[in-house]
Amino acid sequence: MRTRIILLITAILSFFTMGCKSSNDIKQEITNRLTAIYADALTNIIPDEDEEVPEKDLIALYCTEEFKNLWNQTAEEEANSGYICLDYDVWTNAQDADKPTMRIESIEILDNKHAKANIVINDFGTDSANQLILVKEKNEWRIDDFIREDFSVKNEMIEFLKEE
Repeated sequence: MRTRIILLITAILSFFTMGCKSSNDIKQEITNRLTAIYADALTNIIPDEDEEVPEKDLIALYCTEEFKNLWNQTAEEEANSGYICLDYDVWTNAQDADKPTMRIESIEILDNKHAKANIVINDFGTDSANQLILVKEKNEWRIDDFIREDFSVKNEMIEFLKEE
């Protein structure tokens, strides 16, 4: 009986230990996810001249439900009012782009469902520092905000919708 209890406790502890990811594992998961997201986003924004790339809804694919809903409400209000909330691409932080690249500078894990990533977008030979707020939603890391120099895209959309 005692042996069975010890085996049961060992099995339970092994199960919980295997289910817990280390901070480095989570950072690697986020790194892989952001690398894949930006590879797709930057290819979609500026496809090769010889290659036809169907337009994707990058916001729907890679952002949280909350961000996506704000994005769609903002687009609808822009169409109805004639005013523009954001006059640049959120993926590159630019109106024009020429072969932009992204690199990850650091990742900060806030808890098991929230993180911040500091990234750099290089475009036209110039670096611009950006911060992404990430939320684990539908078992995937998704972008919940794009921030540059204390300018939050999410907050800008919220304020735009309040004004209209």
